[in-house]
Amino acid sequence: MMENWHVLLEETVGFGRESYRWVLTKVARCEDRDDARKRAYALAKEYEPEHPMSPRGRRIFQVGNDTWVVQVPGATADFHFRVSAALMLVELDKKGEIGSAG
Repeated sequence: MMENWHVLLEETVGFGRESYRWVLTKVARCEDRDDARKRAYALAKEYEPEHPMSPRGRRIFQVGNDTWVVQVPGATADFHFRVSAALMLVELDKKGEIGSAG
């Protein structure tokens, strides 16, 4: 079975403190693990998140072999997002049966 690598992007979306949500905003299929890691790290360096509206830089932390957390300080608050290279292990249909993930 062929491996099924993706890039995942998780971040805070919404406006107003009461409506912020942590959401998986991007799932992109990649050729292999190396491709997924390169694309994930590029997103960590270049992605412009919805929050903060006035970013003052970024700090990139590698928290695992395939995962980066990016802290983005803003004018009034700091935000962060997470980028991961991930192997999809299984895809289930609505009945809980295995779909075609590979």
